Amino acid sequence: MNAPQLWSAKFLGLALAAALPGMMHLSGSGIREATAQVPPAPAGEVRLQRPAPNPMVVEELPEDLLKIMQDWEYNSARIQTLTGKHSRIVYNVVFETERRSTGQFFYEQPDQGRIDMKGVEPTRDAVSRRIGASGKPFRIEADKQERWICTGQEVLQINDTEKTYEIYPLPPNMQGQNIINGPLPFLFGMKVDEARRRFSLTLLAANDKLAKIEVIPRLQMDANNYKRAEIMLDLKSFLPSAVKLIDPAGTLETVYVFTDLQPNQAGIRAAMANLWGRDPFKPALNGYKMVQVAPKVDAELVPAGNQQPAPSGNAPRQSSNMAPPRN
Repeated sequence: MNAPQLWSAKFLGLALAAALPGMMHLSGSGIREATAQVPPAPAGEVRLQRPAPNPMVVEELPEDLLKIMQDWEYNSARIQTLTGKHSRIVYNVVFETERRSTGQFFYEQPDQGRIDMKGVEPTRDAVSRRIGASGKPFRIEADKQERWICTGQEVLQINDTEKTYEIYPLPPNMQGQNIINGPLPFLFGMKVDEARRRFSLTLLAANDKLAKIEVIPRLQMDANNYKRAEIMLDLKSFLPSAVKLIDPAGTLETVYVFTDLQPNQAGIRAAMANLWGRDPFKPALNGYKMVQVAPKVDAELVPAGNQQPAPSGNAPRQSSNMAPPRN
């Protein structure tokens, strides 16, 4: 996996700092996937299927979706810092497992962020909502304890369970304000015109509180990381509250849900340093073993139609891909 691909896959939750409220929730029995809170379609609305996207053609957006995207762009540009809590479920449809974790995240403009994840042990009576090919519910497991930290120049993947870490340098075209060139730019307030060039966007449903937007990559760089994303956007705060991703192979489905989102909170960096015991972007790694240093790789924006998708190979590791569950 190259650096840009890994950056998007594992660092998604951090990038999603501007995102969604409620496809999962915490309860006494652990994290449970809630019934999708999809806004009802307006009365009389007819849903039309979109044709397969042509990466060289920029589609005109319907007026309602265009207005949402413009408002999202405007509000995202005002976010300098963002912190909050998250819960995550990763479904592996090959091994029929459901891995659960929770944690906190911190994002700071233009390109620094951190997300901490801790596995959640299932209660004795917990039952997965996902049913496998065998007709039995997926096996619920606690995910590993890990941290993902983006310093602006590199991404550190820290496995606290195994006491190891990996370093993935970011190429210059993905540093600073160029973070919009990354695999998930729509989470960083990408300009509407750029979003239309790189993604096929569909407004699946909306009401006065929430909008559900489907995102399909047009460019090979994005298609290598996920084949489809769904974003639940809070239309009051214009912060996504939940994100669902499906990986290119269709074998991993990941849902992130964000709560207690606090944009531009005064003194938040000092508070995060106090929470984590030091500078959030300079973790203490004494006693940890470095297992990999990846070479720098340029993330070129190449139309997906001009290249073949990256081979999926065997089922990807749970920890290195993001993908959303089907409700």
